[in-house]
Formats: sequence, structure tokens, C-alpha cells
Amino acid sequence: MDTFSLLSSAPSPKVEKTIEVNLEDLEQFFNTMDPSPFHEKDLDHDLEEFIVSWATEYSLHDPLRLSCICKIVLRAGTRRV
Repeated sequence: MDTFSLLSSAPSPKVEKTIEVNLEDLEQFFNTMDPSPFHEKDLDHDLEEFIVSWATEYSLHDPLRLSCICKIVLRAGTRRV
């Protein structure tokens, strides 16, 4: 077998698909109606639908990345966590 045959028969790497979510603040990420006193809150229903609807556009065999970008405006007297 020649070198060209070996290279052309190798499986091509899967291209990672990205779903990007842009938020103004972290409260948009979570369900504000969730009465849970715990840190693990439910995702906002609309955000969850958005993510799932885009994820179903891709093949189950494709790698998928969820990128969340959040603009956080710190107010006077607030500290970073």
C-alpha cells in the first residue's frame, strides 16, 4: 500500500459544532421561578429550549460545544466572586 492510500483511508477528524449563548447577566441563565434554596437551580426554560433546538440540528456523532458568554456589569460596592 502506498502512502497516499494510507492517508486517504484514515478517518477525517470531526469538526466540533458550537452553540453560543450570549447573556447580559447570570440571572438569565437560571429559572427565576425556581424556589430551590440550593445552588443547583434549573436552567431557564427558554434557554433550555434554545440549546436543545440547536443541538438537534447536528448529528449525534458530531462533537458539540456549548459556549456561554456573559456580560457582567459590576455595580459600585459589588465584588467579584
